Amino acid sequence: MRDVSCTLLSKSYLRDEHGNILKENGREKYEIKEIPIPIISVEKVWKNEYYQANQLGLRPSLRIKISSLNYSDEEELIYMDKNYTVIRTDGNNEDEIVLVCQRRANNVKQ
Repeated sequence: MRDVSCTLLSKSYLRDEHGNILKENGREKYEIKEIPIPIISVEKVWKNEYYQANQLGLRPSLRIKISSLNYSDEEELIYMDKNYTVIRTDGNNEDEIVLVCQRRANNVKQ
């Protein structure tokens, strides 16, 4: 039996003593912090949501409901050892938020 796990990936840019973002070879330097979070539920992607997103070139494949206290606008997550990008958030109450995600191409971290 596999453990159902979800980890938010929080990106923070490295800064010098003056507050400027450090760069290396023209690219901004950052570190990624992994934050494990509890999942309330996993839902299927709705048909109309899938087709509307597909017209924009997106392919939603996962909806995860989590506590809104655990979410700080992270753009990526790992669910069941697979990387996902958060396409959008949804939620009609203050306590819970639904993350609509698409699987990363080739499952590669950037």
